[in-house]
Amino acid sequence: MAESSRGLLQNKQIKIITPTKTYDENDIFILYVEFGMANQFSNDLSKSVKRGLNDKLLSGKAPIQAPIGYCNDMTKPKGLKDIWLMRNGLKTVRKMWDLLLTGQYTPALIY
Repeated sequence: MAESSRGLLQNKQIKIITPTKTYDENDIFILYVEFGMANQFSNDLSKSVKRGLNDKLLSGKAPIQAPIGYCNDMTKPKGLKDIWLMRNGLKTVRKMWDLLLTGQYTPALIY
């Protein structure tokens, strides 16, 4: 919390109202604890996501959304999904590029 916000809260000039609680000059310590908990949760989540992406890379899988012409395999659990070549997917992508290169179509029209 910014120093000026804390001062305003301590001097009874503002109240912080959330859906679950209203914070006033008596709740500054609670606010700091809750901000700290939220910050820790965010840091832990960031580490977990990075670890999951790294594990996926080490197992030989791409941690990305499937590019055009491919599809994500939705039959496996999260983190184990493969990327498959779509049937006729590359033909469709090739046709899209051919249309774009004619100069008569915009990407929005081709889409």
